[in-house]
Amino acid sequence: MIKTDTKLFLCFLLFIHTLYCIPILGHGIINTHDGLNHTARIASFSQALLDGHVPPRWAANLNFGYGTPVFIFFSPLPYYTASLLTALGSGYEVSFTLIAFASFVLAPITMYFYLRNHVRNTSAFIGGLLYGLAPNHFLNIYIRGDIGELFGYALIPLALLALDRIDKHPTIQSFIVAGCAYAFVVLSHNFVAIIFTVLAIMYSILFKISQLQRTEDRISHSGTPYIVSLLVSSAVRATIHVYWNIFKSGIQQTLLSCFSSIL
Repeated sequence: MIKTDTKLFLCFLLFIHTLYCIPILGHGIINTHDGLNHTARIASFSQALLDGHVPPRWAANLNFGYGTPVFIFFSPLPYYTASLLTALGSGYEVSFTLIAFASFVLAPITMYFYLRNHVRNTSAFIGGLLYGLAPNHFLNIYIRGDIGELFGYALIPLALLALDRIDKHPTIQSFIVAGCAYAFVVLSHNFVAIIFTVLAIMYSILFKISQLQRTEDRISHSGTPYIVSLLVSSAVRATIHVYWNIFKSGIQQTLLSCFSSIL
């Protein structure tokens, strides 16, 4: 059962971050660097799914109708989520706004639950508040319009929480949960995943050191979730690599044909 102070902290985090999101909750979407681009990609991604392309790779309606393989390079989880919202009846602009809003609001809440495993409840609340009000979150939602990065920052505390669960309950279920949590981060944003991978490795090492300090004959499993998560996400990365090589080879052949015809 959730304690009273926890409920108050969660309500305050939800309230304060919702206030900061009021400007984006009006009609349409605000003018950002990538907001319109993401909205157009959501439309193309949804259409690709309806056409039976799983996973979507080609945005047929972009690039002035000539199409572009943009989905090879961008992590797809935000677009899958937006496509689900679109299928439930929301428009493309509404789907973009909902993802930006939900990611911005959930980031401090997920960080609060993670920190609560390590510090007192009040300290966890302050840490979650500072995490949610970090300048980069405002930059992503109001300047860059980067829903993928917002998505990733909201999921990172959950992945850390899954690693904490390994330390307390080193079961196969905990390994799978941690692996899937890391895979979700990878599928949210490329560069956030790179940064978090370094953090996950350091976190696993700290787990191993702490376990060896508690008992020397206990075998540490802290590296296992990282290995499992790499296996979960490797299929996506391998697919991207294969498609990129095919696309690059196609460009090279086209250029060679053009130069041959000119010469």
